[in-house]
Amino acid sequence: MEVMISSDLQRIYKESHKNYDMAVMTLLDSFDPNVFPSAFEIIDSFSCTGELVAIKLGKTAVEQIKSTFEDKEVTSGLINILLWIAVLFPEI
Repeated sequence: MEVMISSDLQRIYKESHKNYDMAVMTLLDSFDPNVFPSAFEIIDSFSCTGELVAIKLGKTAVEQIKSTFEDKEVTSGLINILLWIAVLFPEI
């Protein structure tokens, strides 16, 4: 799936040699599935600095997002949030 993310976020991933798919899947595996999706309901708005750039997110990662957020559409905004959270954890 092609999504748009912040170019600054993309730069951080490149510099730290992190993989988008692994970061998202590891992050989703690390949180309480009963709390994690509802926590996103309290985010009114979210954006990262930088221009938007296209990246590819693998089918497995997209399916895991859909499974975790059953009633939420998988959007670039949601993926930006997940990737931003994941970049904060050194083990991901």
